[in-house]
Amino acid sequence: MGPRTCRNLYGPAAHDASSRAQAARTGQCGPGRSPPGEPARLPRAQGRQPAQADRHSATGGETRRRPALGEPAAQPGAPAAGSRTRSTEATGRLAQPGACGSVFARGAAMTPKDHDDVLAYEQSVNERYLREVEASAGDLRRGQDNVVAPANTGWTGSGPKKPRPTGPSRPLVGRVALTPGDEYLGHSFYVGGGFTPLDDDTIVVSWAAPAAGLFYKGRAASVRSPEGVDPQTVAACRTFTAQGCHIVDFEDDCEPGVDPSSAFQRPSPLAIRPPPTPPDSAGSGPRRDSKTERHRPAAEGASDRDHAKHGDGLPAGGLRGGGGTPPKPSASTPSAEPPHTPATGGAPAEASVPTQPTQAANETGDRERRAERLLHAAIEAPKTGELAPVLATLQPEQYRLVTWPSGENLAVQGHPGTGKTIVAAHRAAFLVMPKDADGQDPRLHKDPRLHKVALVGPTVRWKAHIQPTVTRLVDEGVDVLSLEDLVRGWAGLPRELYPTSEQGLHSRWAIGRIVKRAAEAQSSRLRQYKPATRVRELVNSLVRDTEEHRRLARSEGADLSAWLLQAGGYEQARRDSSYLLFLAAAGLVAGRAGAHGGYQHVVVDEAQDIRPVEWWMLSTMFRAGAGERWSVFGDMNQRRSDFTWESWADLADLLQLSEPDSDQLPEPEVLHDGYRSTQEILSYAGALLPRGERANHALRKGPEPLVRQVGPKQIGSVATEAADRLAGQYHQGSVAVVSYRQQIVDEIERSLTKRRWHKDGGGDRSLRRGRRGCRLSVLRPVEARGLEFDAVVVVEPADFKPNVGRHGELYTSLTRANQELVVIHSRAMPKELRGRGSRLRG
Repeated sequence: MGPRTCRNLYGPAAHDASSRAQAARTGQCGPGRSPPGEPARLPRAQGRQPAQADRHSATGGETRRRPALGEPAAQPGAPAAGSRTRSTEATGRLAQPGACGSVFARGAAMTPKDHDDVLAYEQSVNERYLREVEASAGDLRRGQDNVVAPANTGWTGSGPKKPRPTGPSRPLVGRVALTPGDEYLGHSFYVGGGFTPLDDDTIVVSWAAPAAGLFYKGRAASVRSPEGVDPQTVAACRTFTAQGCHIVDFEDDCEPGVDPSSAFQRPSPLAIRPPPTPPDSAGSGPRRDSKTERHRPAAEGASDRDHAKHGDGLPAGGLRGGGGTPPKPSASTPSAEPPHTPATGGAPAEASVPTQPTQAANETGDRERRAERLLHAAIEAPKTGELAPVLATLQPEQYRLVTWPSGENLAVQGHPGTGKTIVAAHRAAFLVMPKDADGQDPRLHKDPRLHKVALVGPTVRWKAHIQPTVTRLVDEGVDVLSLEDLVRGWAGLPRELYPTSEQGLHSRWAIGRIVKRAAEAQSSRLRQYKPATRVRELVNSLVRDTEEHRRLARSEGADLSAWLLQAGGYEQARRDSSYLLFLAAAGLVAGRAGAHGGYQHVVVDEAQDIRPVEWWMLSTMFRAGAGERWSVFGDMNQRRSDFTWESWADLADLLQLSEPDSDQLPEPEVLHDGYRSTQEILSYAGALLPRGERANHALRKGPEPLVRQVGPKQIGSVATEAADRLAGQYHQGSVAVVSYRQQIVDEIERSLTKRRWHKDGGGDRSLRRGRRGCRLSVLRPVEARGLEFDAVVVVEPADFKPNVGRHGELYTSLTRANQELVVIHSRAMPKELRGRGSRLRG
């Protein structure tokens, strides 16, 4: 296998402009810069050594490895540190430099000093990786600067384009140990932002590359390439957590039968892989040892069907025919890491008891989770108003959906807090990430890189919440759009998108069909006008008793025809909020909006709330050619209106999500585990659902929701007091008050202003007291969709309107909280919630 096909397995070069992620928001700690309070980082190495393409000598002996910059000398017989199996307890010192985060299930525990030594080594590798990425990006920029072009191209803009400035790359995500080692990946490799060979033969692969599946799924991985590594050779996976660009902690997950104390040693000589298997044997998948008890979780739904569907190209038994438990490494082999000294007597180090998984979580098919301690730390971290990337702690069931083939449609159903929005964001980024070093070899990859993807959500607040995540994952290729902005832009009006007087006929799919046909029939006449006048003429031809109206509108129903005629003219329609979607459809067809189109894939979040004519607008924008695909995420139990599609089958039929050669509509993929809200919050809100849909798969326990009954005149002041108290309690995070009535929203905002809360000025329009501290938002239910907060106050549940016999908006509002929920009411509660929660009167 040549160098190019080798790189195809590992992913794109990290310095590629479309694959380099920006730094985390917590700091611009570029190469060579240390955060305050951290030890000085190692100086940059003098010169850069090229990566070695051939890891073996002519005799096939073991690779001779050069010591890494700052790496402690290897000690014969010293095992690697930091490993743990699934049955261990975790320390309570979360995400702190030097915290001892690994305890062995068998044998000795890692001492704090050994943990610090291993952490320092991994930090040095991360520093070398960041320096290499920065240097490569500098080479690329200098190459662009040296391009010869006519002098006038500087002001005409017709010359070669320079790459746009980007922030430092994201840090390493994790590390995978292989036993036996791989010819190209070695005995271990790292996962990061892109394919980057370091100067000591260490390989960093892209998180979007097929080989990264070994990190996220372990031996259950499906490496979708004829050159794939046998997943049965995975011995352990090390997950990093970072602050800014600086790695501050790690956690190891070992496969069954692997000695945790030697998982990251350099064991036996590298195995030479046979030539790639012919394509006709693809899809059989690696052989597994059913007698071996698994310590790592299998991905949700990962089965032989998945391997066949995605085309592993792996022969039975794997590329080397190996299966079952990998052999233990030899204790006499030199270690590539700092030595690990077992604790006296082999007793594990003292550790605090972590948050216990709930009983409900254990009833979900015994799905264990990778990097569970770091996962819990991320879940319980303060919610700052921005969705944080979770590349390091992405779980197997989430990773499977993120990496779903780009050429296939995807529908995902999940209860609140199951990670739909975070999966949607990472999927959009995955679709535009190159899957190989060159980013262009469709012969070897059935899942090629896309160049233009739209990520669409409901509101401006949702966009502000998710945009930073996408920006940190990819530099370009993904447009984050809010339907709120799109509709207002097409209509040319800053109106409320969800008026209380909304009716079903105001959002019918037929509206788009009428407008499009009218524009086509009058194309020669409309073409002579500017866009604004073109919209006016098009609207007037349909809201008056014209030939176009009689021919097109009446055929779609008498009620729709009568409603259009009620407008009487363009200006009257602009003054009536019920015509907003009609005006938006006309503006879209007439070309008022900017250049939105040509997308190869559309990812839609909160799909349950998109109305028929809005789906028509999206399909018109994005389906300019053939082959476009959709990834839609939602929860039908959270529908806010009777006027959206009430089932996945209806939506799949509307969007034609079934494959061309299939006469069956696809079933949605389901996310099960609740990562956001506690068991108590989900149980309380779940009472609003039908009995058969109340499954509670929360990972954590917490306090019972507090339900407080007050007088009608007290409700605004009590809600303000509760929000102020919670903001002090979660001073590093965020708190929200959700009320259905705009009158109460305005009253609470005025009261908070008197308490010295002020507008933050950010895209989410939250309140703050001082420059820093808790973010406090006062929202209506439609604005809270897709968001999360540390604590939430829900005001007067009786005001929330049910739809189709369900409480979609109330259910959504109750499940926005990560830690604590407070419900304040003066009127009778919905019958499903009566007697639940911790009651408090007055």
